[in-house]
Parts: sequence; structure tokens; C-alpha cells
Amino acid sequence: MANPTKPTLKPGALCLAAGLLFGSACGEVDGNQIVPSDGSFDIATLMSSGGMPGPRNDNDECDSLYKETIAVTRATATVTWDTCALDVGVGHMVLDRGSRSLTVDELAGVSDALLEVVIGNDGLCGFDKPTVTLDVVRNGTVGRYVDDFYGCQPPPDGRIFVEKMDWVESAMWKLIR
Repeated sequence: MANPTKPTLKPGALCLAAGLLFGSACGEVDGNQIVPSDGSFDIATLMSSGGMPGPRNDNDECDSLYKETIAVTRATATVTWDTCALDVGVGHMVLDRGSRSLTVDELAGVSDALLEVVIGNDGLCGFDKPTVTLDVVRNGTVGRYVDDFYGCQPPPDGRIFVEKMDWVESAMWKLIR
């Protein structure tokens, strides 16, 4: 049984804390992971477009073609976003843009989610979800990935299919909602 008075760090939190303090990158990528086993990254950018209903009315500021972006930068411990959201107060889609600082636990949550994502394609042929891509920068190198939900089609822009992208989507959207 864990000692309730002793604080514990989530996996990846120690490396993230060290990276924030010293600007260091941790670990090397093994096997089919997209980040090393310590979950380190410099910048992770999630992008999605399509898959949602079209505009509800002429006052909408954005529609299903709008490319939504959420980016987490480890060195500055920030999240920035540019998304399309329903404003229930006015009844139409509006642009939602902003940024904020993150806690070590929030950074660790993104790191943990990135650890779940693996290179692979289970051959799904979806049609009702936005196309989701992920760019992960580590030590100046960009890994460019796409959700295998549309795995029966050629990957866009030479991206690499990955499984379990939903983990990253969930972790990053949680930061801005």
C-alpha cells in the first residue's frame, strides 16, 4: 500500500522536470514507439480536420474544413491552441484560440499519452472521424504521424501510420477544455 503522505511522480514526470530545469532531452526511441521510454519530447503538435458536421448557419466562423491545432512545448511548459468550437451562447461555431502554462503533471500526462502511441496500422477503414495527425519534435528532428483510423488509404504527406492516437487526442484536448 502506498504511503498517502509521500508524493509520487507519474511516469515521464521526472524526465519532464529535468528537461524544464536543464533543457535536456532524455532517452532514445526504441522499437515501434514514437518517443523514448522516458516519454521525452520537445514539441508535440496535434492537428485535425474534417469529420464534423458542416456549418450550422451563416454566422459560423469555422467549419469542418478548419484545421484545428493543439501544441505542447516542453521547454516553456505551455499549450497553445487554435480550434473551432460551438458557442452555445450565440448558437454557432466560433474560433477558440489561446495559450496557457502547464503543470509538471499536465506535461507528464502528454508524455504518458505519447508513450502509448506505436507505429503500426491495423487496417481500419474509417469514415466518420476527423483526420488526425501528430508532429513530434525531438532534438531538432520531426516525426510526422497519422492516425491509422484511415489505414486503408495511403498516408497523407508521407506520414507514418500509428495506433492509439486517441490517447494523445484525449490528453491534449483535456488541457484546453
